[in-house]
Amino acid sequence: YVLGRNVALKSSVMNENMSNAEAKAVLKDYRRMIELKKILATQDLSAADRTRLQEEYDALLNKYFETK
Repeated sequence: YVLGRNVALKSSVMNENMSNAEAKAVLKDYRRMIELKKILATQDLSAADRTRLQEEYDALLNKYFETK
C-alpha cells in the first residue's frame, strides 16, 4: 500500500468546518501513528507489546485512512 496511490485520507476526517480542538486531536493521533511506526520498526519488543502497539497503530490507521 502506498499513501496517495491506493491509500488516502478519509474525506470525513478533514473538512473546512473542523474546529481547532478537532484539528489538534487529528494531529495528535497522526504524531502517535508515526511514533508507533518507528517503535514497531526499530525496537526489540516482546510479542505482547508488539501486538498491543500494532493494534493501536492499526486502529489509528483505519480511523483516518482508507484504501482505494
